[in-house]
Amino acid sequence: MKRMDKNLLDYLTEGLKWSGIVTGGYFSLLFASGIFGKMPWYTRINSQEELEYVVAEECKKLGLNKKEIDVFYDKYNVNCAGKRDGRLSLNISSFLRPTKHAVRHELCHLVKDCDKFEKFIKDNKRTMKGWLYYLFVAEPRAELYATFGIKL
Repeated sequence: MKRMDKNLLDYLTEGLKWSGIVTGGYFSLLFASGIFGKMPWYTRINSQEELEYVVAEECKKLGLNKKEIDVFYDKYNVNCAGKRDGRLSLNISSFLRPTKHAVRHELCHLVKDCDKFEKFIKDNKRTMKGWLYYLFVAEPRAELYATFGIKL
């Protein structure tokens, strides 16, 4: 039998190195996709009326009923989508360079992830399983749809 010439520490070091490379590459691609969606040639949304127009346009593509969604322009300091008071809610912040990309991203969360996010919350905090779902399933899917129109 052939003897192994590396010890356990060498294998651990190599595994951690590759795991760091893969994780760094994953988050870099996710970040780059978000930056690509906010490039200067994308039209900025500047008012509640423009936001409602874009939301209505995108709802048709996703098969959503626009009347079931409360749309807010700059009510909160973040782009967010979810359920508030039993209704679907979408907020687009003027601080974060609001574009059609941001609307598409958040609408994708409403369609695919809204109900699943509620399962991962205990005591008003997201569980570890919820964070993993968010980072490795929900965000990549929403970015792919927002940037390239790929529906997963």
